[in-house]
Amino acid sequence: MRINYKHEKRKYETNVVYQITMGMFDYIGQTSRPLEMRIKEHLYNKNSEVRQFIDTNDLEEIKVKILYHLPSNKRLYNMETKTMAQYIVYNSKK
Repeated sequence: MRINYKHEKRKYETNVVYQITMGMFDYIGQTSRPLEMRIKEHLYNKNSEVRQFIDTNDLEEIKVKILYHLPSNKRLYNMETKTMAQYIVYNSKK
């Protein structure tokens, strides 16, 4: 599995809202831990929605980008929820 980070140096950042793009499917999440660690959890956990999508669609590559970096993890959940809502509204208009 190839992981393509939009900004390779930023994969160690913490307190981020991130987007994983897998073909036509996007996953939005948040983590207070290093992003690289969280992405690996998605890939190695058989119960992860991300892992299941990858296995079902036989994907070789995923793309990861940071949408927001927050100074503390207190606002992560709210920003993740807001970002997902914006994503849904934007994509429903296409």
